[in-house]
Amino acid sequence: MSVHSLHSLGFIHRDLKPDNFLIDNRGHIKLADFGLSKQDKRAQYHNQRESLILSKSECDLTEADPQSSQQTHLKVLIKVRGRKKPLRKKLPPEIPQPNTIPQFKAHSCVGTPPYMSPEIIGNTTQGYGKEVDWWSLGCVFYEMFTGSYPFEGQTEEEIFEKVKQYTQKLPEAIELLKQAEHSDEAIDLVTRFLSDPSTRLGIELKIIQSHDFFKDFDWDRMREISPEHDILIVLKATRSEMDIEVPQEDLDPGSNG
Repeated sequence: MSVHSLHSLGFIHRDLKPDNFLIDNRGHIKLADFGLSKQDKRAQYHNQRESLILSKSECDLTEADPQSSQQTHLKVLIKVRGRKKPLRKKLPPEIPQPNTIPQFKAHSCVGTPPYMSPEIIGNTTQGYGKEVDWWSLGCVFYEMFTGSYPFEGQTEEEIFEKVKQYTQKLPEAIELLKQAEHSDEAIDLVTRFLSDPSTRLGIELKIIQSHDFFKDFDWDRMREISPEHDILIVLKATRSEMDIEVPQEDLDPGSNG
């Protein structure tokens, strides 16, 4: 959900890895480290346009009635949020028209090698989009299941070569999942994340949520659900600086009989 939320704000993370997923004092996961994030030009345009309309409207309406600035701001916000232009002002040339904004593509080769997607490593001249984050998330899931990377190497170059040839190398990685007797649902989840960008899992959030791997997870009550208490107990024992919320009965060695 955190990855999807970031995308909905017009950003791609470009460095998803276990180190950038933090755990709060309730055991919930938080996404961190946005140093390599990239903002969608369309999101930038939207923010600039709305800010410009708001600022112009505030000036004009406040001058007309300086005694009611609070009501003025409220009226402007309602109009802007409703996508209605309070005043027909011509936008300056530095803010492009909507039909001239290209599809969101990033081009920099950035990230942490074991989690970088083929699009980033391969031909960045064509650009890439938010689907690179879902590839990285697939690598994170694989590492959680096996304790290793799906594509390993002694050097970055060796890792990059395997990632670029993932269609040939991925079956070897999936075989390790099978040997560890992971479920078919877990194997399918990883396989669909580590796939071609046009069909990669993550294009639609609902498809991820409906995947059989998450069949027992209540997405609607996600914020209310606490993780297993044994996870919190481990965190409390190893992270003394965190104020972990663990019921006292769960800390009592004799509470489980």
